[in-house]
Amino acid sequence: MADIVLNRHRGYEMAPYSVMEKKDGYEKREYASLQWSSTTAEPGKKSLGGPFRKLFNYITGSNEQNAKISMTVPVLMSYDGSEDKPTSRDNKYQMSFYTPKDFHDKAPQPTNADVYLSTTPGMSVYVSTYSGWTNEQKEKQELQKLESSLQKDGMPYQKGKFYIAGYDSPFRLWGRRNEVWILAD
Repeated sequence: MADIVLNRHRGYEMAPYSVMEKKDGYEKREYASLQWSSTTAEPGKKSLGGPFRKLFNYITGSNEQNAKISMTVPVLMSYDGSEDKPTSRDNKYQMSFYTPKDFHDKAPQPTNADVYLSTTPGMSVYVSTYSGWTNEQKEKQELQKLESSLQKDGMPYQKGKFYIAGYDSPFRLWGRRNEVWILAD
């Protein structure tokens, strides 16, 4: 039986999910098909500020309706990793903001050509949560730790594509929530 997770984190609307299974150090979640505002970061961009700024501008009114859209969580980064640089920002990645419930199926079109609306299909993911400030090195360590746990437990998963999820504003100094997601096979 799945545990339905409340849809808020520290006051922000959160992408809803159900916890299907809990293991030592990770859990398996089910996400329904969800809508996001997204942008793609080109290889070699070391700073997350550029993609984040584009998406933040979109939700603060840089859209065809000049609509203000509430900030949500998580900020999701989708990577198609490679063996030698699994979380390297030398690889192209997509950054996305979850579309709040009030805007489902009626999100305004972005005015910046680099920002687009996207939909993720329903998916099962293995999720490991970690705290503190995140960076490429920590993301790589957490990804390897989760993969090692999945292999040890004989859990089938897809190699290559994975996600990094951040839940807190840069102004939150302690008790930060980050996650690494791997698609279940």
